[in-house]
Amino acid sequence: MALLADTLELLAAAKKRGASLRSIAEEPAVPYEWLKKLAAGHVADPSVNRIEALNARLRTLARSARH
Repeated sequence: MALLADTLELLAAAKKRGASLRSIAEEPAVPYEWLKKLAAGHVADPSVNRIEALNARLRTLARSARH
């Protein structure tokens, strides 16, 4: 699965578990305003650096939710 698609899937799952965009955006490389635009589908070509940082943050949150 492509990194962007995987990240968007993880984002949807985190939101479904009740995570707010503000709590997800705690990672410095993932600014809240950018995350809000991405979640709304308004970022046509996100940078790989931000997607990688967001993916890592979401995976950390998913692991924390399982414990």
